[in-house]
Order: sequence, then C-alpha cells, then structure tokens
Amino acid sequence: MSFDLVGQIATSNLCGMSSEANPRFPAPHTQFVGDISVTVLNDGYFDFPFELFLNNSPEEVRALSEKSPQKLPMRGFLNSFLIEVGQEKILVDGGGGSISPTVGNSRNALASLGVTPQEITKIVTTHLHADHVAGLLDSAGETVYPHAEVFTHAAEVAFWNDKGLMARADKEFQFYIGLAQSFSRATAFQTTQFSAEQDVVPGVRLLPTPGHTPGHTMILVSSGRDQLLIWGDIVHVAAIQFPQPDWHLDFDMDGELGAATRRRTMDRVAQDRIAIMGCHLPFPAVGYVVRDGSGFRFEPAFWEF
Repeated sequence: MSFDLVGQIATSNLCGMSSEANPRFPAPHTQFVGDISVTVLNDGYFDFPFELFLNNSPEEVRALSEKSPQKLPMRGFLNSFLIEVGQEKILVDGGGGSISPTVGNSRNALASLGVTPQEITKIVTTHLHADHVAGLLDSAGETVYPHAEVFTHAAEVAFWNDKGLMARADKEFQFYIGLAQSFSRATAFQTTQFSAEQDVVPGVRLLPTPGHTPGHTMILVSSGRDQLLIWGDIVHVAAIQFPQPDWHLDFDMDGELGAATRRRTMDRVAQDRIAIMGCHLPFPAVGYVVRDGSGFRFEPAFWEF
C-alpha cells in the first residue's frame, strides 16, 4: 500500500476540494431480512481520483468511468448500518466523524430514528480506517457509545497498533494511524477481538475477509430463509469494480488478496442470489450482484411492499 496517495486524498477531502459545501444527506433506509431489520445510515461521500487504482492507468479508469451515465461516477458513498434483532441494536461502523466536510452524518441519522447512543448494545467494525471509526469517537477522543460491546478482528487491532507503522507512513497518513490507535485505546475495555467466523447474536455472523486490510470483516444477516451480506469495503467505486473486480485500490493493504476476495465474494453472492449492502455502494446501498461477461454488475433491490 502506498501511503502517499492516501494522504493526498485525505488532505483534499479535508480541505473540501472536489466536494460540495453543504451535502444533502438522505433519510435512513430500512430493509427487512426475515424478522431482522437492517437500516442504512448514509454518512456522506468522497470523490475519488482516477489515480486511485494502482494496476491500471488513470486513462483506463477514466475511459471505464465514462461508460457510466452517472454525473459523478467516481463518487464513493459512505454508509453505516443499524441491525435490530429483538432488543439488540447493533451498529456496523460509525462513519467518518469530522475528517471531511462531506461526511459525518451517521449520528444524525441514528437520532432521526429516535435511537440514542446509550441504546446501542453492540458495534461491529468492518475495519479501522478513519472513515469507518472516526464517527464512533467524540471530539475528545472518547467513545460515543459507552454501553456497546465492540467487535474488531484481532489482526486489525494488531496491524494498526504496530509500533513501527507510524514511522513507515508519510506525515499526512499518520493522522489516520493515530485515529485507529486512539479508537483502540478508547474502546479497549469494550472490545471483543475475534479471529474466525463467529456470531455476534443469532442471525448476525462475522466473516473475516482479509485483503483491503488484514482484519477486514463482512457481516452475514440471516433470518428464516432470508440472507443479506453487509460486505464492508469489498467495493469502493461501483462504476469501476463491478465490471472490473480485479482492479484494486491504493487503500488496499494487500491489493492482490483484496481483488481475489472481491471476486470470490461476488461469485458467491451472484451464485446464491444473496442481497448485499456496502459501505461505499450508492445509497441506499442494497441490491444484488449479477454476472456480466468476465465481470459483474450491480442490480438495485426492489422495494418490498
């Protein structure tokens, strides 16, 4: 992974470049999986540069993006999720907090549902990138959700808290390492580490999927005959990575492994017709993966009346 480009993207977003001053955040969207409700909380968005993809030239990425009819095909949405199972309220990621003027809406989205931080019983982190965990901390670096048990993969905790990592990173990316370390310290007493598949509660299962980061994790929600996979950061830019799943990002700690994980995951959900939600899929971020030639395409889920 090259820390330099990540730092450039972070700096441009922090400075408000390639972003709107006052984004209009959509209302939360709820999908039912049998008796379990899963609500998508839009946290905002980032606009990614063509240089983000390492194994292809910017010109190739631009040419593929121009096949999309979308006004901003390189836009990466940012979503968190609320899973409600009986009395359990499980938050998956917490958004980017104040790291960019175009993100940080997850807490407001929760409040609009009438859910307070004290009511969150569990938190699952798909991984510890800043756009997923900064919103779980307050301005003083303390946890926003004091009563929640936090589930984070052991390899993720180990990677970000490696004492040598800071010295290997450029100055701009050191902020993000520091934030992951701050999150680990603030939630240490709340955190349950795992290293293999396990249930958070019946019907909510953690599936480790390394590549994007060492401890990247998906969440499979099951109730009766229904299933939905919250696949985290399997895809960042929908217009690019569905048709070309082998194209990987500067954000990926292991690009080749991340691409293999993406293709394997897409193959599985396409074959089994499992609905997906994604942290960076276009809101409301729920749909299906369909095979299309040597790649795939995303088909939004119909509303179920």
